[in-house]
Amino acid sequence: MSPFESLFGKKSSDIKETCILIPFLAKGFLQGLGIKNFVRGKPYASGDGNNFTLIHTQIGAPFVGDAVLHLKDTPCKNLIFCGSCGAVTKTPDIDIGSVVLPKKAYSFESFSTLLSENNNDPLSWDADQELHDKLSQAAPQTNTSVDCASFGSFYLEEKYQESLIQKNIHVVDMECSAFFHAAEHIGRRAASIFYVTDIIKTSPVFGEPKPEDHARIGE
Repeated sequence: MSPFESLFGKKSSDIKETCILIPFLAKGFLQGLGIKNFVRGKPYASGDGNNFTLIHTQIGAPFVGDAVLHLKDTPCKNLIFCGSCGAVTKTPDIDIGSVVLPKKAYSFESFSTLLSENNNDPLSWDADQELHDKLSQAAPQTNTSVDCASFGSFYLEEKYQESLIQKNIHVVDMECSAFFHAAEHIGRRAASIFYVTDIIKTSPVFGEPKPEDHARIGE
């Protein structure tokens, strides 16, 4: 067994041109995408749909970024990252259950940098514009293009909320900047699609969701 197959559960040559990366598997997700043969490597797992390979990465920037880097020597040309995010603040277009597509992701990944208050000019990476637009057209009818901050601390999100608003950053997640950067590094097109599950201060990520919020995100 090759190192790649050990990691992903399948040979690198069997990866399809479009790869969908997800950090966690929601109930019914594989069935909804028509994936029957889902194989597990360590730490990743993968399975094929009609014209794509789905890769379960686990949660966190290191897992997602490394998964992308490992795809360099495969047939993969297009990368799509699907996950959840938090809204910096509620707006008419961004609320619990909203579908958003990050067009830019800023790196707030370092816990130590966040804690030292030395993250005033974070690096950022962009989605591939053509792939972003295609994903927007294929996504649910109501979706919003946003700027994203990939954060290395849930606790410190509240502390940075006003700064994020001033920078016109709409949502926070954990992996998007690593995903975009790694894709750029290996020369692949990348785009992301998220659904909003929480709002900083208003509906905290580890707070008790309201019944209507459960309904909005389909839980």
